[in-house]
Amino acid sequence: MTLTSNFNYIMQWWGSGLLKGLPSSLRRLVRSERPRVVLQLHHQMLEAFWKPDQKLIPLGSYSLRTPIDLFSKPPKTIKGKKYLIEVQLNPKNGLLLEQRFPEAIQENLRQVIGYQLDRISPFSPERAYYSAELLNHDRKAKEINVNVQVIPKQTADQVIEQLKELGVPEVHLLSVVGSPSSAPIGQTTTTDLSQSWSWIPLGFMVTALVASLAAPIAYKYRRAEQIDAALAQVRQHSAAQLQIREQLTAAEDAMHFLTERRRTSPVALDVAEHLSKILPANTWLDRLTLNGTELSIRGESSAALDLIDLLEGSPMLSEVKFKSPVTRTKDSNNDKFQIQAKVEVKS
Repeated sequence: MTLTSNFNYIMQWWGSGLLKGLPSSLRRLVRSERPRVVLQLHHQMLEAFWKPDQKLIPLGSYSLRTPIDLFSKPPKTIKGKKYLIEVQLNPKNGLLLEQRFPEAIQENLRQVIGYQLDRISPFSPERAYYSAELLNHDRKAKEINVNVQVIPKQTADQVIEQLKELGVPEVHLLSVVGSPSSAPIGQTTTTDLSQSWSWIPLGFMVTALVASLAAPIAYKYRRAEQIDAALAQVRQHSAAQLQIREQLTAAEDAMHFLTERRRTSPVALDVAEHLSKILPANTWLDRLTLNGTELSIRGESSAALDLIDLLEGSPMLSEVKFKSPVTRTKDSNNDKFQIQAKVEVKS
């Protein structure tokens, strides 16, 4: 693994873990949204704006009949800066849909929307640019309300090609005016929007993190050296006693191994019997794996998204979640799913 990939992994971990726990005021000190040049199309005119945060600053108006010199001769506002280019189309050129989904898909929201796109809109994922924005979370109903934006790919590509001929470089994001989210173009992802880092707070965070990891390790090695010295002294005076003690401990461990193993480990047959009782008739399994208390099941269902709530209600299972995105089979028109959970062992 290269230094760059290691750094990117640390940044992703920081953004998805510790960063989310900070207040929004402190969060902006460490990382902020990457600035954008927003291009709004109005008939045969193009309105350009600079968006360093949430405010739009006008850059000028341009005719779509003549070359656009905004990027070849950039104003001081954007000159020398790294930014994304977002094109905003007329609302008539896209769809804004409001959909409700089970809360279990929240971590893979855009991916699930891609699988469901041909069901909730007239377009398949290959024929459209789409984005998803979480509006609210109904924890009582265990559902989320999502704003879905869908833009036909043919229309969008024509506009992007026209702008390219007029001097606009690579377009990164696409949206319609008034939409709260933007659809990524090509290799751009939603995580690319947060690339502006403040190195002073980040350096402090890395220093504190290294210190918090190094101190326990140093203490551990110090205690290990002390224990090794004490054991060496004991071995010099009572090597025979230590050997007998080790033999007795090994014998005791062997005697209680099977009893403890049976008490702490669930039996796959019990789990399979329990699942056969609670799973609905429209669901069947083709694979069940039990590794200690970690359960993994795979199968098909006509309503796979409802299985998370059903299994969460079982006293035998906990931490139920999808192990991979739900897919639709063409032959049976059923949902293929893979779910993992933890089996609760009765003490």
